[in-house]
Amino acid sequence: MPPEIPVTVRFPGFFLLTLLVLLDAIGVAACARPDGPPPTEAESRERGCSLGVATDCGKLGVMLQSGSNGVSVDVRDAGRYFERGCSLGDSPSCGGLGQMYRDGSGRRRDFVKAAILFKGACGGGHVLSCTRFAVLVETGLGVPKDEALAAKYYQSSCNQNDMRACTNLGNLFADGRAVAQDEAHAVKHFRRACDANYGPGCASLGTMIEGGRGTDRSESQAVAFYQRACDMGAGSGCILMGRASEKGLGISADIGRSAAYYIKACNQGHASGCQFAALAYEQGRGVDASRDKAFEFLMRACDLGNGSACTQVADYYYEGRAQPREQFAHYHDLACSAGNTVSCVRLAKALDAGEGIAPDPKRALSVLKRGCLLNDKLACATLKERAVPDAADDEPVVPEAPKTGDAEQ
Repeated sequence: MPPEIPVTVRFPGFFLLTLLVLLDAIGVAACARPDGPPPTEAESRERGCSLGVATDCGKLGVMLQSGSNGVSVDVRDAGRYFERGCSLGDSPSCGGLGQMYRDGSGRRRDFVKAAILFKGACGGGHVLSCTRFAVLVETGLGVPKDEALAAKYYQSSCNQNDMRACTNLGNLFADGRAVAQDEAHAVKHFRRACDANYGPGCASLGTMIEGGRGTDRSESQAVAFYQRACDMGAGSGCILMGRASEKGLGISADIGRSAAYYIKACNQGHASGCQFAALAYEQGRGVDASRDKAFEFLMRACDLGNGSACTQVADYYYEGRAQPREQFAHYHDLACSAGNTVSCVRLAKALDAGEGIAPDPKRALSVLKRGCLLNDKLACATLKERAVPDAADDEPVVPEAPKTGDAEQ
């Protein structure tokens, strides 16, 4: 059964409701501009937020985060409004703040805080936060890995028409992870998402068709779905088109076209696309070889939260291919925080030796424990050599968040 998502809705008494309406009318009259244009939406939302209207705080946060409605992007201010909205019980605000911690946007990346906020927002009825929490649970970022629990959250969100959740649930069915493997059922989920114009669903459907898994095999049809996904802005579709162009799957082989698709995927915000573009520049495949360009695309992938890319960036600094060399420790720190265990071990070594970073043996142990929790054998072996208690004793636990108030309308 999918997890129950408690929703608490509070209705003010008649007197309080009447008073709020009168105060709002007085405020509108006070802010009216008889000789000028009416207040902008951003100004109205800011005023509402200052008066304690939680949803206005969240919506203004979204505007500042995305630069919509004529507002300049300001992630710091966005975070400030999300914080206020969340404190006032607005679930989408809590979810928006969680997204900032997850992505390291205007906040230092912190998956534990992101998980707490997503779980609380999910409990307040914000479906997208349920899906985002499930992703962290599935991958073990900021919370103990539990694919079975993730599947329950995905099913619940999919039942509420979140196509990302349907696609992620389809992936579990395709691979037989936490659920009985059922490729036909996976295809059903992918097709539903694709029919709803969710690009990654089309890309996943294409992979099933290419392999003849749960449906008839057809490379040409698979490529058609990859292209459709790419045209929708799904970086995964562009990556698959790059692979098809590179190998000549369903279309003629063309290395130059392959590199162009990888670059397009990167420009659509897909970190793996940036990594593939970096490799193309590193090897001169379909583009003129350029170490500087390769490094630029690796940096973009790292900025998008790809741990292995951050490890590669750290290697550039460590090997002296980028300066200053001391920066390698910073990027191993980012990579470890993103779940790359190789960097956890290398960061611990740097912390022990004080190489590129202030020596901190206690933090080195903490980093090794993080790596061991992510099942890195070298990290666990190093901990054992130091006679450190089982890292599982320190597993991060996401506490139950308080009810967040009114559900999203």
